[in-house]
Amino acid sequence: MVRGSGYQLAFILILAILPLHAVMAGYEVGPGDVLNIRIWGHEDLGGAVTIGPDGTIALPPPIGVLQVKGLTTSRISEEIRSILKRYMKGDIQVIVQVTQFNSQAIYIFGEVSSPGRKSFVRPPSLIELIAMAGGLKPDADVEDIRVIPSDQGAPIERVNLSRFLETGDRSLLPDLHPGDTVFVPPKGKPQKAVIQETSAPKPQAEKRRFIIHVLGKVSRPGTYEFEEPPSLPEVISKAGGVGEDHLLRKVRVIGRDGSRIVDMERFMETGDRLLLPSLSSGDIVYIPEEEFVERFKERSVSVIGAVRSPGTFPIDGKVNLLDVIAMAGGMTREADPSRVIITREEPNFIASQVIDLNRMKSVPVIKPGDKIFVPTSSQVSRSIQTAFNIIRDILFIYSTYLIIRR
Repeated sequence: MVRGSGYQLAFILILAILPLHAVMAGYEVGPGDVLNIRIWGHEDLGGAVTIGPDGTIALPPPIGVLQVKGLTTSRISEEIRSILKRYMKGDIQVIVQVTQFNSQAIYIFGEVSSPGRKSFVRPPSLIELIAMAGGLKPDADVEDIRVIPSDQGAPIERVNLSRFLETGDRSLLPDLHPGDTVFVPPKGKPQKAVIQETSAPKPQAEKRRFIIHVLGKVSRPGTYEFEEPPSLPEVISKAGGVGEDHLLRKVRVIGRDGSRIVDMERFMETGDRLLLPSLSSGDIVYIPEEEFVERFKERSVSVIGAVRSPGTFPIDGKVNLLDVIAMAGGMTREADPSRVIITREEPNFIASQVIDLNRMKSVPVIKPGDKIFVPTSSQVSRSIQTAFNIIRDILFIYSTYLIIRR
C-alpha cells in the first residue's frame, strides 16, 4: 500500500491536466446539448439551439428539423451544408460548436474536494473523474470506492484505488458510463466500547449510533448519525429534503447485501410503511435526479423564426399557440402570421401543421415537445413553398424511419 494519503492526493491531482478536451472534435452530441450554429451570410438561419429529447434540432426553412443525436459537429455542418446547396450557390460556410455539454455526465460524491455533476466530452476514467472533482480529501477511503451504475440492474462495483496506485494495473479500474455515480466513503472509524466506571457489577457499553450516507440530489448530501435506527423519510428529511426535479419513486438504498429501489412517491400517497426498507448502519441512500431528457420532453417547447426571443421555454399546464408566441416575446414586424408551422412528434410519425393566425377559428393547444416556427413575410414565396414541400418530404422519410426502427 502506498504510504500516506498525501502521496495519493498529489498523484491524482497531477492527472487533472489530462487533455480531456483533445477529443472534443469527435464528441457525439445528444439530447440537452446546446449548439451554436453559424451560417456565413445567412445568420438568420442559424443561432443557438438545444437538442430536443428526440435528438432533433429545429432551424428555419429550408433546413427544418434535423436528427443530430450521435453526430459530431463536423457531421452536422455537412448535413446543413448539403441541404442549403439545393437552394444556394457558391461556397457555403457552416460552423457548429457545442456550447453546453449536458447529455453526458457522471456524479461523484463523498470525500472529494468538489463533489457533484461532472460533464465530459468522453467518459473519463475513475482517476480522471477524481481529478475533475479536485482530488481526494485526506479522510477518503481509497480501498473501498463504490461505482453505482446508471443501469439499476447492474451490480455496484467496489474499487481498491490503493492497489491500482501500487501496481498501475488499469484492469483494476472499472469503465465509467454516462449517468453513473461514484461514492468515495470516509475512512472507517473503529467503534471503541467505552466501559463506564461505576459500582455496578457489569460494565455498560456506549450506546450505538447509526451511520447513514445520503447521496444524490438532496439539499445537504453527507453522512448523518442517528441514535435509533432511522426510517427512510427521516433520513431524507435530515438531509434537507429534495426538489421537484428528483425521482422519489426511484430512491436507491445500498447496503452490504445489495441494493433496493424504493418508491417513496407511492409511500407518500398510501402511507403504507411496508413499502419502506429497514435501514442498517453504513447504508447508502441515493436520490437520483430526474433525467434531463425526460424533464426537457415533459416541460418545454421550442419557438424559432420571426419572434423577438427565440428559444426553448418551460410550460406548466395547458397553453395555446398564442401563449407560446408571447413567451418568445411576440412576433417581429417581419413575421408572417399566416404560415406559422407547428411540428409535433407522435408515437410513430412526425406531424407538421400550418396555422393562419388571422383566419383560425380556434387557437391550437400546444403540447410539451412541440416546435413552433414563425416565418418572415419575405419567406412566404414560391421558393419557400418549395422548401416547405421538401421539409414535408423529409418529415415523411424520418417518420418512416421511426416506424421501421420500432
